Amino acid sequence: MSVKDIQGLGQVNIPSTAESGEQSKVKAPSQQDVHFFSAAMQAPQQDQSNTNVAERIVDQLSGSSEHLQELSDKANKALRKASKSSNPEDVIAANRSLSSFYLESLLTTKLISKGSQAIEKLTSLQ
Repeated sequence: MSVKDIQGLGQVNIPSTAESGEQSKVKAPSQQDVHFFSAAMQAPQQDQSNTNVAERIVDQLSGSSEHLQELSDKANKALRKASKSSNPEDVIAANRSLSSFYLESLLTTKLISKGSQAIEKLTSLQ
């Protein structure tokens, strides 16, 4: 197969397996892949430079806060259930919920600390 004049390159020869007598077997893409690709191409691209950095930080922090509140509520429910029950599985579930809430709150605290340090460093550079 040859392609003629690709933006001034002249004639380009591309080897093909069909020339040697083999049929090229190309599988058609699945319909799911086609829909995914089409949706990705038609999705509006949000310009990150237009959004304020402070707004993005506040949005992420509010999302983390909501997640922590959900974990806190879950831990409270598990503790109430464990206090009313004599089932050891309820106590284990309450322990898991408390541990999850504790670890998430530590992680969020660390992220807030590092974020505030980065903001302080940026403002001192300006």
